[in-house]
Amino acid sequence: MLDFLNNKPVVLIRTINLIIIVYSNKLKYGMQTLLYMKRFKRNHVFSAAYISEQLQIPKEFISKILQTLAQNGILISKKGKGGGFSFAVDPQQIKLKTVFDSLGHTKKFEKCLFGRNVDSCSEEECMVCSLWTTFNKEMTYIINNHTLGNLCLRLETDFNN
Repeated sequence: MLDFLNNKPVVLIRTINLIIIVYSNKLKYGMQTLLYMKRFKRNHVFSAAYISEQLQIPKEFISKILQTLAQNGILISKKGKGGGFSFAVDPQQIKLKTVFDSLGHTKKFEKCLFGRNVDSCSEEECMVCSLWTTFNKEMTYIINNHTLGNLCLRLETDFNN
């Protein structure tokens, strides 16, 4: 079993892959967008059309996600010619929990992959529930203890090795 609490970059990449599999497209695209934007200077301005083209995300959907992130203080929105979106604060200061909460994911997984309630399920009944409970704890730890900037540094370190 993976130990998500050891802070290894490879584990964080696997965790992001799990997020992509398990969470909604809104969170998946939001995280992809923020990780992409982080590759540039903090004050770099991105249009929704540009991000849509670069990440192959429908423009209408990414526009809504960007507006949500701006309404929650993660991004700022500039209107008019040369307008778009940029980080409102240093990504190193943005907790992953803030991103998750902003994009509507505030609850832990209460049901396993088979739809059973994790809190009342036993290993004898379902081999997945104990793993799911561990996954919940580990994801909660990662979301609460890592920032967007910290995650980007870990991803860059892993990709460059």
